[in-house]
Amino acid sequence: MKKSISVLAAAMLLSCTFVSCGSKDDDEKESIIGVWSAGEDFAKELSEEWEAPAENITIEFTSDNKMLLNADMDFSEMVTVGEDTVVWNGNSVPFTYDGSVLTIAGKIEFERIGEADESSVYGKYNSSDFAEYMGLTDDEGSAVFNFKSADSTVLTFIRNGTYEYDEKEGTLSTSLDDEGDEPTKVEIDGDTLTMTDSDGEKGTFTRVK
Repeated sequence: MKKSISVLAAAMLLSCTFVSCGSKDDDEKESIIGVWSAGEDFAKELSEEWEAPAENITIEFTSDNKMLLNADMDFSEMVTVGEDTVVWNGNSVPFTYDGSVLTIAGKIEFERIGEADESSVYGKYNSSDFAEYMGLTDDEGSAVFNFKSADSTVLTFIRNGTYEYDEKEGTLSTSLDDEGDEPTKVEIDGDTLTMTDSDGEKGTFTRVK
Protein backbone atom coordinates (compact mmCIF):
# COMPACT_ATOMS: atom_id res chain seq x y z
CA MET A 1 0.00 0.00 0.00
CA LYS A 2 3.04 2.24 -0.13
CA LYS A 3 2.16 3.90 3.19
CA SER A 4 5.50 3.62 4.92
CA ILE A 5 9.11 4.68 4.67
CA SER A 6 11.28 1.98 3.09
CA VAL A 7 14.48 1.07 4.92
CA LEU A 8 16.15 -0.41 1.85
CA ALA A 9 17.90 2.79 0.81
CA ALA A 10 19.34 3.24 4.29
CA ALA A 11 20.60 -0.33 4.38
CA MET A 12 22.30 0.10 1.03
CA LEU A 13 24.02 3.26 2.25
CA LEU A 14 25.35 1.42 5.26
CA SER A 15 26.55 -1.50 3.18
CA CYS A 16 28.62 0.87 1.14
CA THR A 17 31.21 2.06 3.73
CA PHE A 18 0.45 -5.53 20.99
CA VAL A 19 -4.07 -7.34 24.31
CA SER A 20 -7.64 -7.75 25.01
CA CYS A 21 -9.59 -4.55 25.48
CA GLY A 22 -12.48 -3.64 27.79
CA SER A 23 -16.00 -3.26 26.55
CA LYS A 24 -16.69 -0.27 24.36
CA ASP A 25 -19.92 1.37 23.34
CA ASP A 26 -20.95 1.41 19.69
CA ASP A 27 -19.59 4.90 19.05
CA GLU A 28 -16.14 3.92 20.32
CA LYS A 29 -16.13 0.72 18.28
CA GLU A 30 -16.86 2.62 15.06
CA SER A 31 -14.18 5.26 15.73
CA ILE A 32 -10.80 5.07 14.06
CA ILE A 33 -9.17 6.28 17.27
CA GLY A 34 -7.27 3.51 19.02
CA VAL A 35 -4.57 0.93 18.41
CA TRP A 36 -4.93 -1.48 15.49
CA SER A 37 -2.93 -4.63 14.78
CA ALA A 38 -2.13 -5.45 11.16
CA GLY A 39 -3.33 -8.68 9.60
CA GLU A 40 -1.29 -11.08 7.49
CA ASP A 41 -2.04 -9.24 4.25
CA PHE A 42 -0.54 -5.95 5.40
CA ALA A 43 2.37 -7.70 7.10
CA LYS A 44 3.18 -9.56 3.87
CA GLU A 45 3.10 -6.35 1.89
CA LEU A 46 5.42 -4.53 4.26
CA SER A 47 7.75 -7.53 4.34
CA GLU A 48 8.03 -7.40 0.56
CA GLU A 49 8.50 -3.63 0.53
CA TRP A 50 11.17 -3.65 3.21
CA GLU A 51 12.71 -6.91 2.00
CA ALA A 52 12.67 -8.16 5.61
CA PRO A 53 10.04 -10.22 7.49
CA ALA A 54 7.74 -7.83 9.38
CA GLU A 55 5.56 -8.71 12.37
CA ASN A 56 3.91 -7.13 15.43
CA ILE A 57 2.74 -4.27 13.24
CA THR A 58 0.46 -1.74 14.91
CA ILE A 59 -0.98 1.61 13.95
CA GLU A 60 -2.28 3.99 16.60
CA PHE A 61 -4.62 6.89 15.80
CA THR A 62 -5.06 9.47 18.55
CA SER A 63 -7.84 11.99 19.15
CA ASP A 64 -5.52 14.90 18.26
CA ASN A 65 -4.90 13.56 14.73
CA LYS A 66 -1.54 12.01 15.42
CA MET A 67 -0.57 8.50 14.38
CA LEU A 68 2.16 6.03 15.25
CA LEU A 69 3.31 3.14 13.06
CA ASN A 70 5.28 0.46 14.88
CA ALA A 71 6.75 -2.68 13.32
CA ASP A 72 9.29 -5.36 14.23
CA MET A 73 11.42 -6.62 11.38
CA ASP A 74 13.71 -9.62 11.34
CA PHE A 75 16.86 -7.88 10.17
CA SER A 76 19.13 -10.89 10.56
CA GLU A 77 19.76 -11.15 6.82
CA MET A 78 20.89 -7.53 6.77
CA VAL A 79 22.99 -7.14 9.91
CA THR A 80 24.40 -9.34 12.69
CA VAL A 81 27.03 -8.70 15.33
CA GLY A 82 29.73 -11.31 15.86
CA GLU A 83 32.71 -11.46 18.19
CA ASP A 84 35.05 -9.47 16.00
CA THR A 85 33.08 -8.08 13.08
CA VAL A 86 29.64 -6.93 12.04
CA VAL A 87 28.17 -8.48 8.93
CA TRP A 88 26.13 -5.86 7.10
CA ASN A 89 24.43 -6.76 3.85
CA GLY A 90 26.93 -9.54 3.30
CA ASN A 91 29.99 -7.43 4.06
CA SER A 92 32.15 -7.91 7.16
CA VAL A 93 33.09 -4.60 8.76
CA PRO A 94 34.92 -3.83 12.01
CA PHE A 95 33.24 -2.40 15.09
CA THR A 96 34.15 -0.96 18.46
CA TYR A 97 32.17 -1.21 21.70
CA ASP A 98 32.76 0.54 25.00
CA GLY A 99 29.83 -0.88 26.96
CA SER A 100 27.47 1.90 25.93
CA VAL A 101 28.14 2.73 22.30
CA LEU A 102 28.57 0.32 19.40
CA THR A 103 30.30 1.95 16.45
CA ILE A 104 30.37 0.25 13.06
CA ALA A 105 33.12 1.04 10.58
CA GLY A 106 34.08 4.02 12.71
CA LYS A 107 31.04 5.95 11.51
CA ILE A 108 27.67 4.51 12.46
CA GLU A 109 26.83 4.71 16.17
CA PHE A 110 24.32 2.65 18.15
CA GLU A 111 23.61 3.82 21.71
CA ARG A 112 22.79 1.05 24.19
CA ILE A 113 19.37 1.31 25.87
CA GLY A 114 19.59 0.91 29.64
CA GLU A 115 22.68 0.40 31.74
CA ALA A 116 26.10 -0.02 30.24
CA ASP A 117 27.38 -3.58 29.88
CA GLU A 118 30.97 -4.09 28.87
CA SER A 119 30.65 -7.86 29.20
CA SER A 120 28.30 -8.30 26.23
CA VAL A 121 27.54 -6.34 23.10
CA TYR A 122 24.12 -7.98 22.76
CA GLY A 123 21.05 -5.95 23.68
CA LYS A 124 18.89 -3.06 22.47
CA TYR A 125 20.22 0.09 20.90
CA ASN A 126 18.90 3.37 19.56
CA SER A 127 20.46 4.58 16.36
CA SER A 128 19.94 8.22 15.48
CA ASP A 129 22.50 7.77 12.71
CA PHE A 130 20.37 5.08 11.06
CA ALA A 131 17.23 7.22 11.49
CA GLU A 132 19.08 10.11 9.87
CA TYR A 133 20.04 7.94 6.91
CA MET A 134 16.33 7.21 6.55
CA GLY A 135 15.65 10.94 6.47
CA LEU A 136 13.88 11.00 9.84
CA THR A 137 14.17 13.65 12.53
CA ASP A 138 13.63 12.77 16.20
CA ASP A 139 10.02 13.98 15.89
CA GLU A 140 9.36 11.80 12.85
CA GLY A 141 10.48 8.39 14.04
CA SER A 142 13.20 6.17 15.38
CA ALA A 143 15.00 2.88 14.82
CA VAL A 144 15.69 0.48 17.70
CA PHE A 145 18.00 -2.46 17.02
CA ASN A 146 17.93 -5.57 19.19
CA PHE A 147 21.13 -7.47 18.59
CA LYS A 148 19.93 -10.74 20.14
CA SER A 149 22.76 -13.06 19.18
CA ALA A 150 25.43 -13.57 16.57
CA ASP A 151 22.79 -14.67 14.06
CA SER A 152 19.67 -12.78 15.17
CA THR A 153 18.81 -9.09 14.88
CA VAL A 154 15.40 -7.43 15.20
CA LEU A 155 14.78 -3.86 14.07
CA THR A 156 11.83 -2.07 15.66
CA PHE A 157 10.84 0.70 13.27
CA ILE A 158 8.75 3.52 14.74
CA ARG A 159 7.25 6.19 12.48
CA ASN A 160 5.37 9.23 13.77
CA GLY A 161 2.92 11.18 11.65
CA THR A 162 -0.42 12.94 11.41
CA TYR A 163 -3.69 11.95 9.77
CA GLU A 164 -7.00 13.31 8.51
CA TYR A 165 -9.99 10.96 8.64
CA ASP A 166 -13.21 11.93 6.82
CA GLU A 167 -15.78 9.74 8.55
CA LYS A 168 -18.56 10.77 6.17
CA GLU A 169 -16.57 9.96 3.03
CA GLY A 170 -14.72 7.07 4.63
CA THR A 171 -11.30 8.30 3.55
CA LEU A 172 -7.95 8.58 5.30
CA SER A 173 -4.97 10.74 4.42
CA THR A 174 -1.70 10.67 6.36
CA SER A 175 1.61 12.47 6.39
CA LEU A 176 3.24 9.10 5.65
CA ASP A 177 1.58 8.87 2.23
CA ASP A 178 3.67 9.48 -0.83
CA GLU A 179 3.19 12.85 -2.48
CA GLY A 180 0.26 12.73 -4.88
CA ASP A 181 -1.33 9.64 -3.33
CA GLU A 182 -5.10 9.60 -3.29
CA PRO A 183 -6.83 9.19 0.09
CA THR A 184 -7.19 5.62 1.29
CA LYS A 185 -10.71 4.21 1.55
CA VAL A 186 -11.54 3.06 5.07
CA GLU A 187 -14.24 0.73 6.37
CA ILE A 188 -14.77 0.11 10.09
CA ASP A 189 -16.91 -2.83 11.14
CA GLY A 190 -16.79 -3.14 14.91
CA ASP A 191 -13.21 -4.06 15.73
CA THR A 192 -12.14 -4.62 12.12
CA LEU A 193 -10.58 -1.88 10.03
CA THR A 194 -10.09 -2.33 6.29
CA MET A 195 -7.99 0.07 4.22
CA THR A 196 -8.10 0.05 0.43
CA ASP A 197 -5.67 2.19 -1.53
CA SER A 198 -6.09 3.68 -5.00
CA ASP A 199 -4.63 0.52 -6.57
CA GLY A 200 -7.30 -1.62 -4.92
CA GLU A 201 -4.85 -3.23 -2.50
CA LYS A 202 -6.37 -3.98 0.91
CA GLY A 203 -4.96 -4.13 4.39
CA THR A 204 -6.95 -5.44 7.36
CA PHE A 205 -6.44 -4.46 10.99
CA THR A 206 -7.97 -5.58 14.30
CA ARG A 207 -8.57 -3.22 17.19
CA VAL A 208 -6.49 -4.14 20.21
CA LYS A 209 -7.03 -1.05 22.34
